[in-house]
Parts: sequence; C-alpha cells; structure tokens
Amino acid sequence: MNFPKTLVIIPALNEADSIAHVIGLIHQHAPWADIAVINDGSTDDTRAIATTHGAVVLNMPYNVGIGAAVQTGFLYAAQHGYEVTVQNDGDGQHNPQEIPLLVSDLIASGSDLVVGSRYIEDRGYITPMARKVGIVILARIISLITRQQFTDPTSGFRASSQRTIRLCARTYPHDYPRTGSGRAAAPRRAAAARNPRDDEPALRRQVLDYADQIGRVHAQSDSGDPDRAAASRAIRRLARLVPAAGEGRDQP
Repeated sequence: MNFPKTLVIIPALNEADSIAHVIGLIHQHAPWADIAVINDGSTDDTRAIATTHGAVVLNMPYNVGIGAAVQTGFLYAAQHGYEVTVQNDGDGQHNPQEIPLLVSDLIASGSDLVVGSRYIEDRGYITPMARKVGIVILARIISLITRQQFTDPTSGFRASSQRTIRLCARTYPHDYPRTGSGRAAAPRRAAAARNPRDDEPALRRQVLDYADQIGRVHAQSDSGDPDRAAASRAIRRLARLVPAAGEGRDQP
C-alpha cells in the first residue's frame, strides 16, 4: 500500500526513559512517516534523545499542556502539507505497530478521524470509575451524532485526515483530552479570573467543557450541520443529570 504523507505527533514531557524506544518502533513499523516530538517543557534529556533518533523536535517555552502541545503538531502538519497525522504518546502506552492499521482504516473508510480504542478488546487497561462514566457518556453522544459506534473518544491514539488537520490547527481545546497525570500546569503571566465552573463536580465540568467544544466545532465547521448545535444543547442538559455526590475530586 502507498501511504500518504504522514506525520506522527508525539507530545512529550520528561519522557527521556521511553522516547528513544517509541521513536525506534515508529521507524520500524511506519517507516514512511515523519515524526514530530512536541517537547512540552521537559527538564530531562527528551529533546536531545529525540533529535538524536531522527525526530523533528518542536520545543515549547514551558509546559503548555497536552492540548496546546498537540495543536502545535497539527499546526506544523498543516504548514508542511501533511495529508495524515497520527498522535502517539511518548511513554510507550500506544503500540506503534498499529499505526499502519489506523492509517489504512482512515484511507479505506474515507473518514476524517480514526480512534484507537482501549476498550474493544480486554488488554487489562483499568479506568477510574468517574472517568469511565464520562467516557461512556461522551461515546454515546458522539455515536448518536455521527451514527457510528465510538467506544473511546478520549483516546490519545488516533489518525486524522487533512481536513481534520486544518480544523485542529485552527481550534483545539487546551485541556482535552485531560491527562490526569498531575503534572504542573503552564505558568500564568497574570492571575486569571476565577471560572465559576471550577465549583462544579469534576465529571459535570468535563461534560460541560465537551459541550463547549462541540459548539465551537459547529461554529467553525464549513458544513453548517445543525446536529452539532443540537448536540451541544443536549450535552448541557445531560450535564445536569450528573450527580454531585462523590464527584468532588479529580481522578488520577
């Protein structure tokens, strides 16, 4: 199969112990693809190791967070004419051997996004209950909107078409998907105004944030699909059903 011009985007924060192995596996299983490591303020040797192993390294000025780091990869892909991107974590949790499968399915199906699910097969992945409930809610809503089955919408292992690359280069939520890693947030240049949503339970806040994301995509979409506006309203109504009890703290 002749694969399209592909960029593998690897957001990385202090992944010196694993980044060489991950890059090596990508070279082995997806030799046609270029690799861009988004060095998100690492204080270890991530930058030097990634450069030595043949990746393009895009250095953030400090730890900007997962969303901004991934969008940097999309911006680079859009500016350099890539037809497909694959997001792959730098800690080794995603198997680069499956990159050809993701890209092949993206092309064969004519889809704009293909997501590698952690839940189709039982591979021993354990999800905290609060997060699992949120994933199930989002998966059902997205499945309803797209009329296709989604099981893991927050997975960080995904392939995107050129149309998706352009969209994500224009707009991408700074904190989605949430990593739950407890890593330091990007430093603020000035004190930010308090967000009233901070008082909401964690799961409800994530559902409301997702409603905002659906609304932004609808506003910037060329299709003018009214289903997305309706979905945003439906998600907000659904958020009111999320119980407050037991949801006062974020899960790891």
